[in-house]
Amino acid sequence: MDQIYAGAFLTISAARAGRADHGFLQPRNLKQCYGTLCRVRYRQSVEGEKLLGYIAANPLHVAFDDPIDPRGWTFQERLRSFRTLRFGVRQTVWQCSWGEKVDGGQDYVKRFAWSTEEFNPSKFTGAPTDRPYPYPLSDPNHKDQLDEVWDTWQTMVREYSSCTLGQSTDRLPAFAAIAEAFGRYLKLGPEQYYAGLWALDACMQLRWRRPKHAQKDWQCKERHGPTWSWASLDDAVKFDDQRLPMGTDTLELVHDECHMTWESPNFNDDLKNFPAWLQ
Repeated sequence: MDQIYAGAFLTISAARAGRADHGFLQPRNLKQCYGTLCRVRYRQSVEGEKLLGYIAANPLHVAFDDPIDPRGWTFQERLRSFRTLRFGVRQTVWQCSWGEKVDGGQDYVKRFAWSTEEFNPSKFTGAPTDRPYPYPLSDPNHKDQLDEVWDTWQTMVREYSSCTLGQSTDRLPAFAAIAEAFGRYLKLGPEQYYAGLWALDACMQLRWRRPKHAQKDWQCKERHGPTWSWASLDDAVKFDDQRLPMGTDTLELVHDECHMTWESPNFNDDLKNFPAWLQ
């Protein structure tokens, strides 16, 4: 399915629609969107510079808060699209790899921590425009850059894990397109992808946990992932502190051996036989 979005010239997103049979072209109530915005011009101490700020009469809500956003399957659809015209509850937003523009009101606020203001061809975003990682994975001189890539993966997992799915068995399949794109970016195959974790960075990615505000019924009713994987939970996950500065890891993976059974070796297949164990 992601090939449709990745191959499309433009994706039109009915972001304000909660279901497929809901419309998205209803009039907006601007007061409910942002309240009153007032421009305030003031001078900075630096000579010749002028700044322009805004004051809001009411709290501003982030535009990325539409009915479509908590849905798990739309996560990869959003990232895998070249360009998106998004009709939201509060704004109409244009999105592409070079940035975002809105139809008025507060500037669009990005939901995802890996988003950048300017196009960066060497950064992984999940979009079809991503170029392969430019350095060898074993190059110690660029370990900091590789750590940033792994941190981006963990951020994506964290964001996706907070989304909801109609079927808990879709936990991994609905994220498969992102995993496949990430594998292409780092030149890693599906045999190195362990149910939501990458073998090359397993010691860091095994440090996931449930946040303090997590739901009580967190285990999936239908098992679809090993217990050491975040995919085994029907709840949001987070990762412990990121890597230390200067590319220093706190753990070392001495040996890894994963035993799983797949129907065929690709990212879209779900695990078929359990238990799967990581040694």
